Amino acid sequence: MYLPAYVRRYPFCMATITVDGQLREERLVCVEKTALKDKGDRLFDEAGAPLADWERQQKLLVEYEADLLRTNEMCKLLNELGLFEPFTMQANPAGGEPLALAGMARVHEQKLSALDADKIRSLMEKGYLGRIYTHLGSLDNFQRLLDRRASLTARQKESTASAS
Repeated sequence: MYLPAYVRRYPFCMATITVDGQLREERLVCVEKTALKDKGDRLFDEAGAPLADWERQQKLLVEYEADLLRTNEMCKLLNELGLFEPFTMQANPAGGEPLALAGMARVHEQKLSALDADKIRSLMEKGYLGRIYTHLGSLDNFQRLLDRRASLTARQKESTASAS
């Protein structure tokens, strides 16, 4: 099962550093306080060299930050092209109260289709067009995820009840 990088990076994240009002290229690695242990987990050997687990985690964090920058660049361009529209996601979890998730934006498919050929080609050459259609397709998966969560919750309740 696929786990998003946002989840896989836990308990770490990166923070930007600003010195004298200037954004630095370096990033600060942060750790979720609740994930800290008294004895901790070794990330470096006695000589100060990173251990394999930390090297993998650090690689993920660097890639995540790079992807975040590319996503911000893409969103800036899509916004300049007027392709975003605000929307509210209506979710109906099985056996739960309906949810309304507001303050979100999505690509307006008709506006995308109306772009001239040069702009479409530019989006394709930058690798954005595939990501746009992945985004549009992912919106259809939201209800499936809610149904899956409801199924897992029901199974956990059944396990708890049968264990009692």
